[in-house]
Amino acid sequence: MFRTITHLRSWQLCGILVATTFPIGMSTTAQSVEGQATQTSADEAPLFVCRFIEVSSENVAEWKQKVAEKNAKFGTADDPSRWGTWRIITGERTNQYARGFSTTAELYSNPKHAIQGMAATRDLPEAAYWQKHVAPLQESTGNQQIWKIIPGLQAKHLDASQTPKFMKHRRWRMKPGMYQRLEANYSKLIEVYKQMDLSFDFLVARLFDGGDFMIYAETYAFDKLSELPQMELVSKEFNRIHGDGAWDKFLEEHNHVMQENAIVESETWAYQEELSNL
Repeated sequence: MFRTITHLRSWQLCGILVATTFPIGMSTTAQSVEGQATQTSADEAPLFVCRFIEVSSENVAEWKQKVAEKNAKFGTADDPSRWGTWRIITGERTNQYARGFSTTAELYSNPKHAIQGMAATRDLPEAAYWQKHVAPLQESTGNQQIWKIIPGLQAKHLDASQTPKFMKHRRWRMKPGMYQRLEANYSKLIEVYKQMDLSFDFLVARLFDGGDFMIYAETYAFDKLSELPQMELVSKEFNRIHGDGAWDKFLEEHNHVMQENAIVESETWAYQEELSNL
């Protein structure tokens, strides 16, 4: 959300959000932003582990071929490690790729698949294959980030068996010590989104490791841009559910918990089915 109430009111869409989560297709809370085979328990918040990959234009075709070959070799077993790949299509990282998986704090320490564990090394067969055949085609692989979905701050409408085609992310920094107020405020929006009859998923996550711990992110997952909620509809539904004037109070509270002059970064990701095995 933007820094001032004036900007907030000017949204054309309520969901151009958090860059980098990770940033986070939300129809499969623990699967879509970075898919994994293992189910997570209802009371354990999923972690999304992802990295950002830059490939020069002359190597893109070969890189995609090698990733697909890697998936065919390691991703078709009865119980393989599962990975999602997205191409970033807007923002400063346009045409970079985001690739990763979902897990939990427990499974990240004691992984079902060693390559998706906290102490994964390059000498594992799957990792060694990537280093030999895929990595040489990459210009860079950015810092690994781990995002944690905030329990209760999810609204899902999509078919959980399908990975959404797109995700819109928005991220921004909160003031220290404001997380309880921030999450309480978002819970009101979640209540509204759960009652809306629209085809999108929405969640809120916090950067758990790999960067500024003050960063929060919103993510919308959808198949058509037209299915994202319009601001006028959101504010009307918000006031209907929470009372007259509630939307303005929601915006004021959001501005209060955001850091002064915080930069709001946004990106859109497109799911690459041929480079994934979710």
